[in-house]
Amino acid sequence: DWSEKQKEYGYGALLAFMGVGAVIGAFLMRAIPKWYPKHHLIPLAILATGIAIAGFGSGANPWIGIPCLVVVGAGWLISFNSTFAAMQMLVPDAMRGRAMAVCNTAVYGVMAFSPLLVDWIQGSIAEVAGDIVGIRIGLALTGVSMACAGIVMLIWRTPEVDGLQKGEAGFERHPGIWRGITGEIHRPRRD
Repeated sequence: DWSEKQKEYGYGALLAFMGVGAVIGAFLMRAIPKWYPKHHLIPLAILATGIAIAGFGSGANPWIGIPCLVVVGAGWLISFNSTFAAMQMLVPDAMRGRAMAVCNTAVYGVMAFSPLLVDWIQGSIAEVAGDIVGIRIGLALTGVSMACAGIVMLIWRTPEVDGLQKGEAGFERHPGIWRGITGEIHRPRRD
């Protein structure tokens, strides 16, 4: 049983590992080739974040949980950075502030439902498996659902995110997970 002070330090450490991941994510953004499209990068980051959340929720081992939180921080930064950059590029200048306000409200407003969902799952399972197991299962299920959403978005991409129009190179919709990961259609060709 942890004291209140240990809980505070533990929570602070968890947030710190996510922060380390966000810093790593910022450096990773610099390493991603300029030709790699956002409509591939966003779902890939969401998939990695979902897997990491599921990994964090599925066990009590800190040697697994810490790297998972680092990946969550990196994936969070990459997905949010790419999404908000794409949104700003797609919206006309006169509407950018309003569009970003709506986007922020939608994104940050929906984030509040995840703890409610985890709490509901935990409450449903607590009678059978206990509180801690219920929380782990709730986290793992939300991570799995996020990873599934990432896979779906990675297979059936939306090139409009990068401002591509019908008829432009790279707009063709060729579903496939490997194509989504590699972005091979968008890779510059050497003649």
